Amino acid sequence: MSPALDYFTSTRAAPVQPQTESVTTPDPLGSHLDYETYYNARLDPANYLEGPLSSNPATRLRQMLARPGIVVMVAPGICDGISARCAIETGFNCLYQSGAATTASRLGQPDLAIATLNDFVGAASMVCSIDPTMPVIADADTGFGGPTMVARTVTQYAKAGVAALHIEDQVQTKRCGHLLGKQVVSREEFITRVRAAVLARDRVPGDSDFVIIARTDSAQVLGMEEAIIRLQLAAKAGADVCFIEGVRTKELLESTVAALAPKPVLVNVISGGLTPSFTSSEAEAMGAKIIIFSLVSCVAMVHAVRAAMQSLKKTGTDFTSAQGMDPKAFFTVMGLDAVVEFDARAGGLSQNSCIIYCDTLPEKPRWKGVNLSCKVRHLKRQGQVYDVTEFLDDHPGGSKIILKYAGQDATREYEPIHPPDAITTNLPPEKHLGPVASDTVERVEVVITDEEKARQARIAARPPLNEILNLHDFEAIARQTMTDKAWAYYSSAADDEITNRENHAAYHRHVLFVGVKCLFFTGSGLDREYFVTLRKLTGRQQFLAIRQTATALGKLGHPDGELNLTRAAAKHGLIQMDMRMKFEAEDPSEVTKAGSEGVDRSQGAARAISDALEAYDRGLAGVVLSNHGGRQLDFARSGIEILVEVVEKLKTMRGLTFPNDKFQLFVDGGVRRATDVLKAVALGATAVGVGRPFLYAYSTYGPEGIDKALQILHEINTVQDEFEMNMRLLGAKTIKNVVPSMVDASNIHTHIVAVPGDYLYDSNYENLQSATLRRTTKNKL
Repeated sequence: MSPALDYFTSTRAAPVQPQTESVTTPDPLGSHLDYETYYNARLDPANYLEGPLSSNPATRLRQMLARPGIVVMVAPGICDGISARCAIETGFNCLYQSGAATTASRLGQPDLAIATLNDFVGAASMVCSIDPTMPVIADADTGFGGPTMVARTVTQYAKAGVAALHIEDQVQTKRCGHLLGKQVVSREEFITRVRAAVLARDRVPGDSDFVIIARTDSAQVLGMEEAIIRLQLAAKAGADVCFIEGVRTKELLESTVAALAPKPVLVNVISGGLTPSFTSSEAEAMGAKIIIFSLVSCVAMVHAVRAAMQSLKKTGTDFTSAQGMDPKAFFTVMGLDAVVEFDARAGGLSQNSCIIYCDTLPEKPRWKGVNLSCKVRHLKRQGQVYDVTEFLDDHPGGSKIILKYAGQDATREYEPIHPPDAITTNLPPEKHLGPVASDTVERVEVVITDEEKARQARIAARPPLNEILNLHDFEAIARQTMTDKAWAYYSSAADDEITNRENHAAYHRHVLFVGVKCLFFTGSGLDREYFVTLRKLTGRQQFLAIRQTATALGKLGHPDGELNLTRAAAKHGLIQMDMRMKFEAEDPSEVTKAGSEGVDRSQGAARAISDALEAYDRGLAGVVLSNHGGRQLDFARSGIEILVEVVEKLKTMRGLTFPNDKFQLFVDGGVRRATDVLKAVALGATAVGVGRPFLYAYSTYGPEGIDKALQILHEINTVQDEFEMNMRLLGAKTIKNVVPSMVDASNIHTHIVAVPGDYLYDSNYENLQSATLRRTTKNKL
């Protein structure tokens, strides 16, 4: 390899140098301090000791450098607007724009003098515009040329809002300071660069406080002694801060600080670089004033983006890498709140997304309109108003929820529980009144609460999927990471939740012997109605009772809602059973009693023997035995209990045996283990529905969660899943070998019977709470 291209081995033999630049050796000691000393009384550090920190970033930086009481400045290296936003959000008081990071982020190239002055200034201008008061220290490489070009660099950096730049003594064809084989210019040329930068700063109109940092890379080429001499000369020439690159030990840093006192010293730490990984407190103890971590953001970005891309390539979704961050949360980090506030103060409406407009009349409040747009629109494309006066009392969710968000941004409440065409489908065209008037809309600032921040932290702390061992684990994680509303809706049931718990407990009253290789999805347990559709299942032609509609409030748990179930069903060749929603309440806790008929809840799956017999007599293909996930009538019997009776009656009264291709039985409710599935199939079920566990799976881990849940229950390229293991233990090689004699169902109708405790289920169940007094200072509890 040519010496000029060897970036990782140190060779003392100097490579061929450009004619205009040369590697030097130190002058005789004692002669290096003969340069004229620069002094500017206005910039004396004593002038920056008093008063509040300035909003001018350069002045602010000088104040921070001058005041001994301020802790060492930690300046994280940022590479773009996203990393800058994250650093500011975290609370850093100074940023560092790394040349290596800028070259990588803007050009996708290594730090080998490829980026130009325009690249650096463009990046700096963008970063400084995010928070104009934040001091930004920017890498200026070699100054990009001779004295005049150095001066131009300083001027452009200052105009961009940069607080400080550092200029170095490498040759123009420079490389990263933590790569070996560097070459440096002579002392004289280095000091000329520093002097040009100082003179340019002093020529900036308005008495600029711009900070000049002199950097030397000579320690690895000419030794520490020469490096210190160069920085001493730079300080005499007017440099405000000294930066020694590649200092290798604690002792060398301490001696450098002592030799350059009282000039502040900057140290650069790069993991795996030449300088040890000093912490900020360690650097402060050694006397350094500024510590920069040049590649902290771009190296982290490589790891994070690489992992996200690999996950997307493998799974076909970005749910895991998103870690629960939706677009609005992302834009909030990018300064959305400030933009919305400014837009509102200016009288704009471009940031309002879903707005309910209410006109209160003396006799009755009326909901006049809603803007269905859920995306940021241009000012000229404002929300549309619909007259729903005649619909207000008929709204299944009641009028209260509509009036609650009157005149406010209701996107978060409206979108997860309504189809996109909810308004246009239910209202005739003449009810469309036109665009909403901006002065009638109340703008509400969206504040991320401490509770939501804590929830996001819990989402980030989820265990990897390979640590999820059963469906109970999904529920345990969901309880901790879902929103309160989503968890309350998915986990709740009717009244005292007796039926909900009985659905699961009923399986415990069977002593096992069973097996099936088919599952179908159910929704969250609301009303369903069924019709006949052809489907191949377990190698036989089967008919399934299904109504394929949106899962009730599926988007409460995940933006894609029931699409997660549909995609998983298609991917793994399963049947998806969904439900027909009979109402669309904006708030699940507020179901209306309005109207003479109220809410029609008459439809549902077959729940009694007479229903099953009638279905068979009418020539239907089968029935679903369900109590709707325990959501409606409390004390209703479980599907598995009804299954035993239905099979018996169809055998004695119609001569049927099961499994039966002409009339099939499906059961749902309470399933948590493959053994539950096996028990139901042995008793005559064609397939078993799994509802809440899959909702929890996609709410916590997205599509990958569904895949994992199916892997646990079903046979998906693994020999360790519950289903296959239990089939083996039962001695059932195929589905035909799963027979009624494998299950003792004698206790199924005995609702009080000693069974082993299910600690996983019990630990996830959230007990109902009785009414309590309001919390006031007068309460004495």
